[in-house]
Amino acid sequence: MTISEPQPIIEKIGRFNVLRDDLFPGGTKARILQKLLYDIPHKEIVYAGHPYGYACLALAKACESHGKTATVFLPEIDVVPEPLRLTLACSSTNVITVKNTKAQPALYKVAEQYSQKNDECYLFPIGFCTSAFQEKLVEYARSLPVRPKEVWALAGSGCLVRSLKQAWADAQINGVSLGFSHLDAQGVKLYYADELPEEAAKKPPPYPSASYYDAKIWRYVDEYGSDDALIWNVA
Repeated sequence: MTISEPQPIIEKIGRFNVLRDDLFPGGTKARILQKLLYDIPHKEIVYAGHPYGYACLALAKACESHGKTATVFLPEIDVVPEPLRLTLACSSTNVITVKNTKAQPALYKVAEQYSQKNDECYLFPIGFCTSAFQEKLVEYARSLPVRPKEVWALAGSGCLVRSLKQAWADAQINGVSLGFSHLDAQGVKLYYADELPEEAAKKPPPYPSASYYDAKIWRYVDEYGSDDALIWNVA
């Protein structure tokens, strides 16, 4: 099975260059997962997610294209945000709601117990931070027609910003943290979003971006970013 992959688009917006992976269904992570799932024979892919992020949607889109099931563990919430609504609309999605548990590490433990009971399941770590995933991220970054001196990206688990640092060792990599306790962003300059993870960006960018995630980069880029810096817009 071969899956067509639209070429990435880098758009000049004001003083900055923006990687528009919001134009790819499911964003950057879906782009990488579609490649990675070729090497994973399991029929069911399990993930402990965050209801406001795009990771679950990325997995659902990738699984949909490969004919696999995406089983995602999420906390119980009152209002369904847009990323989760889109995830639920995917034919591949199986959502398991966990009561009285919000932190991803705790959700991961529940997902791990579920996966251990079924040999058909493959469990991804938070942020999809396997060595294979990071290798494909690095490969993707290096394939872009740019060699940036400065890059801005969201830092949730830290997988993306660490991979960008590996791809462009001489570049200044700036990450905007959502404040998750599992963040690992070695070698990256961090800024901290004022908003809570469940709050939309107070100063959204002049281009489409995930309101609860990547859009929170803009206020810091606008104030501290250098001309021609690359903004990695995951979704």
